[in-house]
Amino acid sequence: MAKRERPLVHIFHVALVLLLCFGGAGCVPKRAIYVKDTKKIEVAPMGGSTVLVRLALYVENHNPRSLEIRDGDFLSWRKGNELARIRLQEVVTVGANSADTVWVPLEVRFASVGKMLSFALMGEMDDWRNIEVEGYVKARYGCTRKKIKITRRKIGDVIVW
Repeated sequence: MAKRERPLVHIFHVALVLLLCFGGAGCVPKRAIYVKDTKKIEVAPMGGSTVLVRLALYVENHNPRSLEIRDGDFLSWRKGNELARIRLQEVVTVGANSADTVWVPLEVRFASVGKMLSFALMGEMDDWRNIEVEGYVKARYGCTRKKIKITRRKIGDVIVW
């Protein structure tokens, strides 16, 4: 007795193998992404103790795919006291094989209006670098989605000035 052929099952298996091969090929090793410089900082009040900060960062992406930064949430401290909560406002995309300036919009919600005023009166760049931050960044590169947790450290160690 001959074995009955099932062509749809064979086609499904071939399609599954091809899908896994092409899907796995998209997950190639990644190269480093460098934040070289902070070009410009724009600050706009939003009301109360909330401020919109737009950073112009010079970013070099040597990867064949673009990088999407989807979410970010940080708490910040200055001299051991909680200063503000910082959240990413919208998705930021860094182009593939590019070296360009990327605008990063951040919502900074200060713990109080007094802390916002003391922050605004800081003049020295060293004072800015001594602010500590802790939080996470969610990003997507090709088929990889990753949540990067940043432990409490000085902002000068996180962002290149």
